[in-house]
Amino acid sequence: MVTKDNISRRLEKLEKQKKEEALTLIEILSNATFFGEIRKAKCQQSRNGQCCFFILEDEAKYKLPIVTACRIENCEESAPHSHIEISNITCSLCQEIGSSKKSFGNHSNSLAKSNKKTTETKTRIEE
Repeated sequence: MVTKDNISRRLEKLEKQKKEEALTLIEILSNATFFGEIRKAKCQQSRNGQCCFFILEDEAKYKLPIVTACRIENCEESAPHSHIEISNITCSLCQEIGSSKKSFGNHSNSLAKSNKKTTETKTRIEE
């Protein structure tokens, strides 16, 4: 049977749970911000407020709010493209190891790599 006391206890429990979830979220965001700042300070890919590690197609800037048109001086990519804006959060999530570049949205590169692997596999099978 539902009583006023049961409802009050359930409501208090839910409020306490919501407060704990909010504190957990704040803790996660503060850790991401703290460690992101450390990574951002040490990052060699950060140029003019953008990450030159990730090269995206130009239309990505219309689909993702953290992506803008390239404004990196002497960028190696010649075609119109975009980069991710640098922030503590984006830097904390970055998996960059070393200085190689990743290109997103350029399927011809991944297709060429795929075809090369397929050719290598066929050559090994034929031997």
